[in-house]
Amino acid sequence: MRLWQRLCLLALCAQLIACGGPGQGSEQRAGLSSSPADCSLEAQRLWLEAWMRDWYFWYQSVPAVPMQSPGVLGPQDAMRAHFKSMLFQGSDNLPADRWSFVEDSERYQQYYGAGMNLGFGLSVAGQAEDPLPLRIRWVEPRSAAGAAGLQRGDIIVSMQSRPAQFWKQTNDFSVLLAKTVGDRFELEVLTDLGTRRVELVASLYPVTSVFVPAVESTWLGSDGRRAGYVFLKDFIDASMEPLGRALDELASRGIRDLILDLRYHGGGRLDLATRLASSFAPQSLRGEVFAELVYNDKHAGAIQVERFGDPAPLPKLELDRLVVLTGPRTCSASEVLINGLKSRSASLQVVSVGGKTCGKPFGFHPADACGLQYHAVNFMVRNARGQASELDGMTPDCVAGDDYQTPLGRAGDPLVESARYWLSYGRCPTPVQSQAATPRKSAAQTLGVQDGDAPRAMYR
Repeated sequence: MRLWQRLCLLALCAQLIACGGPGQGSEQRAGLSSSPADCSLEAQRLWLEAWMRDWYFWYQSVPAVPMQSPGVLGPQDAMRAHFKSMLFQGSDNLPADRWSFVEDSERYQQYYGAGMNLGFGLSVAGQAEDPLPLRIRWVEPRSAAGAAGLQRGDIIVSMQSRPAQFWKQTNDFSVLLAKTVGDRFELEVLTDLGTRRVELVASLYPVTSVFVPAVESTWLGSDGRRAGYVFLKDFIDASMEPLGRALDELASRGIRDLILDLRYHGGGRLDLATRLASSFAPQSLRGEVFAELVYNDKHAGAIQVERFGDPAPLPKLELDRLVVLTGPRTCSASEVLINGLKSRSASLQVVSVGGKTCGKPFGFHPADACGLQYHAVNFMVRNARGQASELDGMTPDCVAGDDYQTPLGRAGDPLVESARYWLSYGRCPTPVQSQAATPRKSAAQTLGVQDGDAPRAMYR
């Protein structure tokens, strides 16, 4: 049974009606931006409980649990624990809420507002059952890891004096996340030149959301059409300018087909996803529905529509074919982009190549209160056909595995090779095989500690 059908069984579809323009329901959403009367612990508790019972997607499941005494915990840690105690614990039809979380308001503003992130700047890939070694899969160029010369494909021998196998077996990579500037992280890596020991010092660094390889960014296909490649990691304000430059350059070279690499795209702002979709979509879709945001049945009138429109500051490409590279770290707003484009136009052929996406059709309107940013699921996103992406992820049209070592976008990258094969021959290089659903981690493990990535979400 599909996600939207399961939600209907929970009586969430009783009042999900069609709607008009993008501004409809704005008055009904005013309560989303409420805040505590003051920052006393009692005022915060009363506000949070009222807000969750009003705007949380699964408000019916919020238990009447008393807030535990802070004890040795500070006020913020006490509020974090109380928030977690109110989350949906699952049912016969739906899993527990593994998406909602809390973070410091300052870190949220730094990332989504200024494009800055606090950390060491590396992400890894490796699971306990995976025979491959633990490898670095992504390095932020302007971070401590980038300055130390660490590269994608480097094999991790140890982290914080524990062998790589320990971290794979525990499946807990929270050690890769820094809490404050100046935190230290030690690792030993095996490179082409041998083994080296590196100490990283956490810093606040500019995020690199867009990457275009210096070579092989465009090529002439066997059918005579020019194709291009671009890697995109986030939908944040700081990503729009470099993404616009990259797409302008590809457009100037006359591309008609594009490989959009979203394999590590964790999500971000939905309005920016709409702009990118508008850049790719034919002009005939302008003003048409791209996606709909559906709230709980207390706020059926708050339903919100995202429409294809002016993509500025991105260029208008009007592609013939779009190949999206996906994997288990393709989440949230990036899934909306794929789901929304696939549902709309026969003139733009959209296929996905790689692995199953993470399965997150839900999003937030973050609530800022006394130094904490609460990200409780407020809405579900569905495409113009009324379909949300599946909770166990979107299955790719062509299955291909990431090797975590070939430079992104270059010849030999399994995902890129499969995408180029499809562009040349119109079929997958190997038959599509069913993929088992990925076991889901608990909320504590999923939020921000998976492979070293910082928490990402879908916002509007």
